[in-house]
Amino acid sequence: MALTTLFVACQRPPPEPTVRDAGIALAPPRPRIVRAPRPEVALAAKKPTLELLDKVGGHPVPLEAACAELERGVCVRWALDRAFLSLDRVYDERTEGRRARILVLGDSHIAADYVTRTLRTELQRIFGDGGRGYIHADQKDGYGGRRLPHFGWTRHRMVDPGEEGGAFGFSGFRLEASHAKATSDFKLEGDARVQLFLQGGPDRGVLKVSADGKALGELVSTATTPAPLSFPLDVPKGGQLLHLLAPDPNVSLLGISFESKGPGLCVDAVGPVGSDATSYSNADEASFAGHVALLDPALVIIMLGGNDALRIRAGKAGSDDVRRSFETMLDRLKRGAPGADCMLIGPMDAGDTVGGKIVSKPLIAETRALLREVAEERGCAFWDLYSLMGGQGSIARWSKAGIMNADLIHPRAKAGDLIGEMLAVAMVEAYAQGSEH
Repeated sequence: MALTTLFVACQRPPPEPTVRDAGIALAPPRPRIVRAPRPEVALAAKKPTLELLDKVGGHPVPLEAACAELERGVCVRWALDRAFLSLDRVYDERTEGRRARILVLGDSHIAADYVTRTLRTELQRIFGDGGRGYIHADQKDGYGGRRLPHFGWTRHRMVDPGEEGGAFGFSGFRLEASHAKATSDFKLEGDARVQLFLQGGPDRGVLKVSADGKALGELVSTATTPAPLSFPLDVPKGGQLLHLLAPDPNVSLLGISFESKGPGLCVDAVGPVGSDATSYSNADEASFAGHVALLDPALVIIMLGGNDALRIRAGKAGSDDVRRSFETMLDRLKRGAPGADCMLIGPMDAGDTVGGKIVSKPLIAETRALLREVAEERGCAFWDLYSLMGGQGSIARWSKAGIMNADLIHPRAKAGDLIGEMLAVAMVEAYAQGSEH
């Protein structure tokens, strides 16, 4: 199914004076970024996916791209132009080992890698398999991650009471060795390389890393600043088990990136349960921005909104507070990855049972509109998940189809696959059209 990409012009100040108006010589505007169309690149939604979407009253929606840079009334860069240039290089130069990363920051909707696992699979069909990518340190095997049983670690989460302002990188989790000889094992699945991300700071200690009993390295995490540290390590071919040992307490593990040998794309995803834009924007800024800088994504996708609407309903925040939290989060991302593009995804519809009928929760549509405004003002792309579902009242149809959990908030695997596939189709359609708009 062919989709049409909608490009939304952002609101900007009036153009600068012309030479005739001011009697001064101005340098010519910078040339705008122009990408040629890619008609050979295509991704069509599968027939069962479209049939299910039609059954629940939803419909495909395109990406909306705001102007990211305006110069004298001319848009010289649109949202996603830089990210798509990175994908161009991956697509064209795969033999040279080129890689690109997309980082998805969300909440419980993607905690088990629902949505994002399908997005990853579909995009890697086109741009190459860069590997499973980043997982936070406590992402358990069987729940979207790789971690097997561990001993001697204390879990810290940015959503827990008393943890506000803590150093969690961008992932909202930190495992801290609380006992001598703390150990943690992670499953290897054909990975050629791992990157371990430790939270820096004074007296953080040592972490010994091995694979199937073979020592890979001894990581020293002491640093003069609280910024995270990254340690890339090659993994022996056919490795089955990654083993971490902290001889002494206080080593802090943020997460691990599992990567393939060849070139391609990584889609990294984290979704702390209960998180919202405020929890991300309140966490330690140096740790957050430093972690983003180490990962160096070409695109950051923010998939939040449901819990932000909940905060407004509960009287814990107003719409202006939520707006500021998203803007602060985007500012931090820009400091960490100034060359990355951004995309916001509107919240899913969610429901309550009233008088025996399922009805949409209040303020979902309003939060969707707020996020679209933030995306436009900040030069980000926007994808309207609420409209994909079918808008107001769609949660009843999705629940009746058996693809939502009983809480009427969280998608089951089938719904996650549907959303991930339709997002991938929208992204590939926008990518293939180029930037001549």
